[in-house]
Parts: sequence; structure tokens; C-alpha cells
Amino acid sequence: MHAKSYSIPQGKFLFKAKANASGKRSIYLQYVINSKAIFRTTGILLHEDEWDPVNQVIKRKVKDAPRLNAQIQDIKRKVDIQIADYLQGNHILTAAILKKMMAGEFSTKDTAKKMDIVAYALEYNERRYESQEITEKTRYNHEMSIRAFAKYLESDVKSLLFILKKT
Repeated sequence: MHAKSYSIPQGKFLFKAKANASGKRSIYLQYVINSKAIFRTTGILLHEDEWDPVNQVIKRKVKDAPRLNAQIQDIKRKVDIQIADYLQGNHILTAAILKKMMAGEFSTKDTAKKMDIVAYALEYNERRYESQEITEKTRYNHEMSIRAFAKYLESDVKSLLFILKKT
């Protein structure tokens, strides 16, 4: 069985919403993962003729264009760095995790904490379900098996401690 390969999602900027009363639209950063688009607004409003969609930049005719271009590129760079760090740890990137990254609510340090084998197995099972490698029924069956194994471990450890106390 061959290893599953994942491509690193690439972000792009675009207009998503309709123009407001002054004719300006918000520029959004978009990433697509598992055919699902995730958006984050940059907070910058422009007229459509002030945006160069091919080069992904704000045109020079806009006041403060260099500063605004640097601002949107910085937003994208921060997300790209988090994605690269996360994937370097052989983690499966899901839409939920990418959404947290884009919102600034995710820390790659969270994934480095130590956990026991049962917690790891439950998390791994959930990641496989979120990445659509397994169905809901398979996810549920695996979870029940993991929990049964955890219950066995608890009873076995208690039995072992009881035996050790007697000797």
C-alpha cells in the first residue's frame, strides 16, 4: 500500500462579496483544501479597477498601495508558514485546522504536547475521518474499539497493582 500524498494548499486573494454602497469590495484570502474553500477577509476595501487579479496586487494608483500590498502579503505569509510547519510534523491538514490557522487561533505548539496512546489513537481516528479517509461508521467503530482497549488497559493495570500489593 502506498503512502498518501498531500499537496500544500496555495492561498490566493479575490473579491468574494458584493460591492458596498460606495462601490468598494473586500479582498479575501482563500485557501482550498479537500475541495473546500476557506476564506478570511483582509479588511481592505477596494474598487474592482484598483485590484490586479493576475498579479494578486493592489494597483499603484491606490493611495498607500505598497503598504497595503505588504499588509496582505504578510497575512498570507503567516498562514503559509503555519501550514508548512504543521505539515512538516507529518500531520494531516484538515479544513477545520486550516480555518483556525487563518483566523489566528491555531498554534503548532499545541500539536507537540505529549499524550498517551489512547488519546493519540482517538485523535488519529478523528483526523482520518476529517480528511475523509474513513466513513462516519468506520470512525465510530474504531472509536468504540479504542475505548474498549482503554477499558481493558485500566482493568489490567488495576489487577497488576493489586497483585503487586499482595507480594
